Amino acid sequence: MTDFVSKMEDLANYTDPEDDVYFYHADHLGSASWITDASGIPVQHLQYLPFGESFVDQHTSGYEERYTFTGKEKDSETGYYAFGARYYDCDLSGIFLSVDPMSDKYPSLSPYAYCAWNPVKLVDPDGMTANPVYDTEGNYLGDTKEGFTGAPIIVNDIRLNQCIKTENDILQNLTAETVSIYGKYFDDVASALSSSAQEKIFTHIVSNLEGTEVGEYVFSMSEIGGKINYYYGDEKVEANFASSSKQSKIFARHTYDLYETTVENLQCSVLNHEWYGHIKMGWGNGNQKATKSEGGTHYKCYQFVINSPLFKKTTEKYQEFYKTTYDHFSR
Repeated sequence: MTDFVSKMEDLANYTDPEDDVYFYHADHLGSASWITDASGIPVQHLQYLPFGESFVDQHTSGYEERYTFTGKEKDSETGYYAFGARYYDCDLSGIFLSVDPMSDKYPSLSPYAYCAWNPVKLVDPDGMTANPVYDTEGNYLGDTKEGFTGAPIIVNDIRLNQCIKTENDILQNLTAETVSIYGKYFDDVASALSSSAQEKIFTHIVSNLEGTEVGEYVFSMSEIGGKINYYYGDEKVEANFASSSKQSKIFARHTYDLYETTVENLQCSVLNHEWYGHIKMGWGNGNQKATKSEGGTHYKCYQFVINSPLFKKTTEKYQEFYKTTYDHFSR
């Protein structure tokens, strides 16, 4: 009888998992405006003053959304928002509590300023993100406000594309987090992009290396046929890049996920490994699979990449991949 009563009490206290499901409805800045339950019924309504101070906070239940202004989590004890690299105090009219790590690039702004004092139009997730932006055909649209670096964003929103084309400086005032709302990062949509679009994106990224000195040589796109070629070879080949020293061409295809596609990762591979290592120095061109003990020289390409200045700017996964591969070929 006791077990039966216990089970009945458990059933009485049972909560449907969907009762704990809530949907987040954001505004143009990514800030929570409405929170609805699984049935679409509003449980919280939020509005903000320009720098994130709470203006309206209405509830129809006990649910309290933690991720509110620009989608950042608000610490319940301090009232500060966690913005990745820094904490933000919205009650002091928009200031961060520590210096912007990229403040040297914006000497005219306070290093504590939130999104260049323009909170209605802009967001500033952490002061360190930056990305080039392309459309789905591979056409370069511009950079986000911090410059030409980081993971490429592919914008598929017609409205934003038109706005960019008519207002040339719009991207310079937007962060990667804002722009990514209208598109996807390259790695997320590469399989859906045409070969010509990928060629154009890779070529544009690499063309920014024009005139870069590497050892005794100076890089020029004209030396590799003026572009990065899409690789139509064996689909099973696990390589983002390949080169032909005889044709002086470099081929590319997004084929696997050993490391992220970023400006620095691509430039480091093309400039140091493919162009300098294979094309200029001829390392590994006889037998790329041969290790050092087998008489191979491919290990020198990996060694050169690791020792290059660009390597320090690449991602952690990229560095791990190159160090592991170097260890293999240098045996």
